[in-house]
Amino acid sequence: MSVWKYVKVNGAWRYKAAIEDKGKIIPNMVRVNGHVEFHEEGTYYFRSGRQWIRLDAMPTSTQAARERLQAHDLAVRHGLVSAPSNTLPNSLRDAIEPYLTSYAPGHEIKTVNGIRRRLNAFLALIGNKRLSAVTKEDVKKFWQQVVDESPTNSWRTASNECNKVRMFLVEHGVDVIGEGKNSKGEKRLRQQVGRLDVSPDELDGRNQRSALFKTVFLVFRGAGAKDWRSQVAIALNHSGSQHKLQFHHIFPKAVLKSNYTSREADDIANLCFIAGKTNQQISDKPPEKYFPEMIAKSGLAAFEAQCIPTESHLIGTDRLGAALSPSGGNTKFWQ
Repeated sequence: MSVWKYVKVNGAWRYKAAIEDKGKIIPNMVRVNGHVEFHEEGTYYFRSGRQWIRLDAMPTSTQAARERLQAHDLAVRHGLVSAPSNTLPNSLRDAIEPYLTSYAPGHEIKTVNGIRRRLNAFLALIGNKRLSAVTKEDVKKFWQQVVDESPTNSWRTASNECNKVRMFLVEHGVDVIGEGKNSKGEKRLRQQVGRLDVSPDELDGRNQRSALFKTVFLVFRGAGAKDWRSQVAIALNHSGSQHKLQFHHIFPKAVLKSNYTSREADDIANLCFIAGKTNQQISDKPPEKYFPEMIAKSGLAAFEAQCIPTESHLIGTDRLGAALSPSGGNTKFWQ
């Protein structure tokens, strides 16, 4: 959750993050392309997930805006006032900076700037379309451009860069997962690598820094994965300590440290995606302790969407050894 201002930048209206200092919003100061600028014009908005809620006046802080909206929600619930109208960025250009601002916490500036460059390159290639008008063909065209621009015509580089674009689009409800069956880009990719699937063995030893980990997120997101506690869909643009996305160690590192290395504990087989508050509540509990409570609250579907087994004989701490053993691979844990 954050406070933004809708201001005019280079002749066009844009959502820009309000500047806070020691918890207080500085009047008319917003962040534009990494720089702080003064903008007296415009209206303040409160962003919660993908909702943009207009504020009648500048709040003193994000907390003040939250409290104001909670009071307004109570008034709406009791029929005292009408519900506010919520708006979302309609165009590709308008959506980029809000997305990056919500993504930035916990990530290095160079990572955020790298995503910004790729999204702007995508924008330059297909034009400032409405988000709802972006297609899989646009993403395939971008993939081909990255391949052509790469000194080695690297399909791997193109796939990694396209994943950044896909994650951005998925967060805005645009279905661009998959590349179709007969595109030139797919044919060229098949000629280079022979196949487009990922085998279980290729996940062995991979951790959260692997490009495959980002792909896993896209797959789980597409499968409808939700937080185990709140039932909110996993997404990169949630903000606030309660709903902000975190990756979670199914078997906590504190439980594993006496028998496993840090790298083994960080294996993709031991990672999933949940909200920050849920992660804090679980803390260092082993799965045999916290799984029953979460299953009772949210059912099995929340675990199945992230390919996590829930049978009692598979969630003992000793099972991680089978998942990570050279002969077993990740699949023994999941099967």
